[in-house]
Amino acid sequence: MIHHFEIRECSARKGIQNKNFIRNRFHKYFI
Repeated sequence: MIHHFEIRECSARKGIQNKNFIRNRFHKYFI
């Protein structure tokens, strides 16, 4: 169960990073 939790945590962090990356991309375009 701990292993599954770690994978979920890692994927969640990757998702947050992707959101920030996309947000920065659009932010640059709007500026």
